[in-house]
Amino acid sequence: MLHTGWSLRISITGMDLNRVFKKKWSSETMRNRLRHYSISRNLTIGLFLAFGCVAGVTLYASLRFSSHQARVALQKKTDEYITSLADILAVPLWHFNEKVIEAIGQSYVQNDFIVAIRIESVVGDWDFRKDDPKSQTAFLRTGTICYQGETLGEVTIFPTTRYYAILNRRFFWSYTVTLVLMIVILSLVSGGLFRQLLQKPFMQFIDLVNAYVSGDQSAFSRHGTYIELEPLVAALKQMGDTISAQMRSLQRAEQKYRGIFDNTVAGIFQITPEGKFISANPALAGILGYDSPEELMKCIDDVQQQLYVDRRQGDEFIKLLEQEKHVEAFEVRLHRKDGSMMWGLLHARLVYDDRGNVQHYEGFLQDIAVRKQAEMEIQHLKEQLQAENIYLREEIKLEHNFDEIIGQSRMLKSLLSKVEQVAPTDTTVLISGETGTGKELIARALHHTGPRKDRPLVKVNCAALPAHLIESELFGHEKGAFTGATVRRIGRFEFAQEGTIFLDEIGELPLELQARLLRVIHEGEFQRVGSSRTLTCDVRVIAATNRNLKEEVRHRRFRQDLFYRLSVYPLAMPPLRDRAEDIPLLVQAFVQKFSKRLGKQIETIPQTAMNALQQYSWPGNVRELENVIERAVIISPDNTLRIELPQEQVLAADTGKTLQEVEREYILHVLQSRGWRVSGPKGAAVVLGLNEATLRSRMQKLAIYRPKAGKSPL
Repeated sequence: MLHTGWSLRISITGMDLNRVFKKKWSSETMRNRLRHYSISRNLTIGLFLAFGCVAGVTLYASLRFSSHQARVALQKKTDEYITSLADILAVPLWHFNEKVIEAIGQSYVQNDFIVAIRIESVVGDWDFRKDDPKSQTAFLRTGTICYQGETLGEVTIFPTTRYYAILNRRFFWSYTVTLVLMIVILSLVSGGLFRQLLQKPFMQFIDLVNAYVSGDQSAFSRHGTYIELEPLVAALKQMGDTISAQMRSLQRAEQKYRGIFDNTVAGIFQITPEGKFISANPALAGILGYDSPEELMKCIDDVQQQLYVDRRQGDEFIKLLEQEKHVEAFEVRLHRKDGSMMWGLLHARLVYDDRGNVQHYEGFLQDIAVRKQAEMEIQHLKEQLQAENIYLREEIKLEHNFDEIIGQSRMLKSLLSKVEQVAPTDTTVLISGETGTGKELIARALHHTGPRKDRPLVKVNCAALPAHLIESELFGHEKGAFTGATVRRIGRFEFAQEGTIFLDEIGELPLELQARLLRVIHEGEFQRVGSSRTLTCDVRVIAATNRNLKEEVRHRRFRQDLFYRLSVYPLAMPPLRDRAEDIPLLVQAFVQKFSKRLGKQIETIPQTAMNALQQYSWPGNVRELENVIERAVIISPDNTLRIELPQEQVLAADTGKTLQEVEREYILHVLQSRGWRVSGPKGAAVVLGLNEATLRSRMQKLAIYRPKAGKSPL
């Protein structure tokens, strides 16, 4: 390119024109030919060749310059990716979310620009490489990962050489095309300009030659002429500089933003104060379930109304943004295109115009569905652990009847032998027997000697719960499932996961729940009340009842299929009256227990008292015996046990009455002595050693009614 200040000077001083032109220049024909000969074509060709030489030199410089520019652009683009990746990795590294770190690394390494990524941090190192053997890299760039002013590590990106080659070709052809156009334009324009500027001096040169040949020496008073080209050169240079500057500016802007905008895994956006998208990148469209940014911007006219699940959350975000000017890590729930809900993390800042008014706000959105799912699972496990701790604390507070099973009778040994056989399995067991015989104790023995002993044993008394609460107690409920359900509750089957559930008084379970219980036992599936989500459980079921379930099935008060599913391995608890030889051992154990608790020293148990205890029918079984011994320890003034049995201690064989009649009379007597009070510390249930619900069931079975209530059982 011609530089400003260059000029073409044509001088004829000191030339020997006689030797050059000789006599033929004197002919008129030659003079006319020279005068009318057009120099424009030859001059244009000459200038074109001259500019071509300059172009060759410039072309070589362009190759070197385009190579340098391509390397600089590659380094800038790599630095932009490093900055973006470092910002995105900061939060996962701070919280050490390895899954998110791997997901981000895999996402970035799939980019055509990147061959490999290396992350070195205080919590660990990761290497990600593209599975393409043809991918090569020319150099690497390293950046620092910081979060809240603390350095967490470094990230290194290895860019591909293919992108360098593309940039090199792009710069080369850009400069080459510009150069060729300028050469053509300069050649054409300069030919015309030079024709106008040099026509007169050149013709004067011809006249001088002719004057010299003719001998007219006066024409040589002037020694030369000058043609200045500065205006043309300055105009062309200014035009070329302007074009080059604009192209470089556009290339820098495109290189700076396009790579980050299109290839980052975070959803970048610009939104007007009215809630309309100005721009969005493909990642944002993908996060929200749209096929392209254009579709997203076309479908969403108001972000506040159409995207936020809870508009109050959107209002809070805008208010916070206006107050703080920028917001980081704001959790939101947004609607996707298909109607589903997603969790996102918003980062945004306000952008102002020249007059200080809010022009728009811009930022990026991160999909944190994986993190929220993990948090929900952790919260669920935390709630379950808290519930299990509460339940276990309640279980610890319970007063167990025995520290171990006591007895040496043949019937008890046979029962324990069966327990030993079935305990190591997961078989469902049905324990039947009268109230107070120790069914729960056998259930605990089955659990603690089985493979699930390290998991909880959860007890549910089906008779102690109102019918409308049994379902919620067993299977749990969701918040708002019914009136009073202010929080979500985990059911007993979830508490007993991988453990054992003991369903006491299973005969009291309402018919409508028996089908659901059958499904849980048979398929291991259930649903919380108020939820359509099916949950699975791995639980061993042990059931107990004081009813004759075969009779209940025959009277259609108990499902036959459930009965057969429960009684895979039935165990029958013998009543205390059928194993009287175990009574002395039980009495001795109870005396030691209550003596220690009450601070007394009972050393002697009269044989007469022991005989009386062995002859009594014990309708309340072991529980009633325990109550009698506790009362005896309390009323004994010295170290000799004083026994006071109920007045109805005469055996049924001596009165000619059946056991059911004796039991009915005894319960009726106790109720009358307690003023027909069933519950409470002075109620008949405490005296009989029975659960309140069990006593009411017995009263209904034995047709015991309050006199004033007619046919209404208590």
